Amino acid sequence: MISGSSSARSKLFGRLSLKRSRTIFEGARRSSFDTYSRFLESISETERKFFEYLDLQIDKVEDFFGERYKEAVLRLAAHREQFHKLSEHRMAYHVSPTY
Repeated sequence: MISGSSSARSKLFGRLSLKRSRTIFEGARRSSFDTYSRFLESISETERKFFEYLDLQIDKVEDFFGERYKEAVLRLAAHREQFHKLSEHRMAYHVSPTY
C-alpha cells in the first residue's frame, strides 16, 4: 500500500460521493480502491514509484485548480456586489431607463 498517494484517490472518490448518492456508489468506491491496491501490489517497485509520482502530480493539479476555483468564486461575489450597487445607483439617479 502506498502511504502518500491515497489523498488523490480520496479527493476523487470524495467528489464522486458528493455528486451522487453515497448509498448507491459506496460499494463501487470500495471496489475501485481495492482493485487499485491489488494492482499496486502486483507491479514492480519501479512501476509503483512511477504511480506514486503520478499521484503526486494529480495532487498538484487538483490543488492548482482548487485555488483557481476559490479565486473565481471570490471574483464572482465581488462582481455580483458591484452589479447590485450599480443597479441601486441607476434606480436612484435614473428614474426611467433610456434606450
